Amino acid sequence: MASIDNKKLKTSNSLDSQLFMYALGRNLTTKEVHMYILNIVGKDAIKGIGMMNYIPYVTQNTYVKTSDGVISGLVSAESSDPAGAELSLSLMNDLNSFQRENAYGNPLGIIENILLGKIFTHGASKIQIVGFNGTNMMGTAKANKCEIGYEYKNLFFWENNKLIDGMAMDENGNPKFKTNTFINKPNKEVKTFALELYTLYDDSTSETVLLPYCYASEVTKDEDGTVNKLNATIQKIGETWVANESIIYGAKKDFAIDDLNKHSFEVDYIAQTANGITSVTDFGVSGDTLAVVNKTDASVKIYTSTGSAWTLYVGVGTFDTYAKITANKFTTSTIALASDQRCAIALKTVGTANTGTASLFAEDSAGATKNYVCKFFIFDRESETVLAYAPTSVC
Repeated sequence: MASIDNKKLKTSNSLDSQLFMYALGRNLTTKEVHMYILNIVGKDAIKGIGMMNYIPYVTQNTYVKTSDGVISGLVSAESSDPAGAELSLSLMNDLNSFQRENAYGNPLGIIENILLGKIFTHGASKIQIVGFNGTNMMGTAKANKCEIGYEYKNLFFWENNKLIDGMAMDENGNPKFKTNTFINKPNKEVKTFALELYTLYDDSTSETVLLPYCYASEVTKDEDGTVNKLNATIQKIGETWVANESIIYGAKKDFAIDDLNKHSFEVDYIAQTANGITSVTDFGVSGDTLAVVNKTDASVKIYTSTGSAWTLYVGVGTFDTYAKITANKFTTSTIALASDQRCAIALKTVGTANTGTASLFAEDSAGATKNYVCKFFIFDRESETVLAYAPTSVC
């Protein structure tokens, strides 16, 4: 029996938190689109992240007064604008991320280029920022119909296109959703990025707050006697999503292979090959899970290892449409040649027995570039370069 005198409290502060900025970048040489991560280490504490439903379900108040001026009642007025839809981001001017080779007219820092939807370099390649909303404007003030709707929007489609429908829920306590129509306007005007505030309390308790649809409406710089600042006014369109784990550390929720309608799933390996499982001629260790993308038809299948063979999953498990499949190892052939790199598949259609078809993470007018796996890269502050990202420890 619980005691009212038990005052145990588990809490945290900004020193326990990390802020990640995520952006999609299109390699101008290969045409492939991948995720680029910045760990924002010099920031002021973020305040005012909206945790209410994006569409307020409580209307504003109008007080009714009698003819002699006395308050006598309360009636409903119009609903208010979304709370917490605008927040301020104040960062130290990050000289580590400056790239001196940037074209004159573009900012030097990677952070500014992400905020402004510009370009930066990754090795010898130029990386053009494209939006998590599937928008890539290159020659117009507003996107035309050929510059919106790219399939890489499906990485955060589940989060960006759903709004929580007030306090409505099903018989199992799951919230009900409606379509997010508020993104239709900015989809034609901006290339969005994502922010994620990750807090680790102890070895078993963490929280991540994901803002998947963000863009900067204003970017300024301040000179300061302590440290110069880069400031951005961020517009957040849609819900704030809270989960157990960060997308760069693990699945947002630990779904089991037999679960129905999974919207995320962590496997040990992702393989992208021209002929499916045939190219994967070694087998890892017993119990390993493998997601295979066939570049010929974009089909996705899940396999489990016996230690001496890969077994195609044929159980009752299914994915929700636009589910994310993630892994910390990627290969285009054998398990022995797998690289340590965080990666993801975004399903655009789903079938039975944990099957589906993968979204295209590439842009090519001729349709020749076929890449269905989004690899994760991170700006490394020690080398001041962009490197392949893999978690340093996997629990």
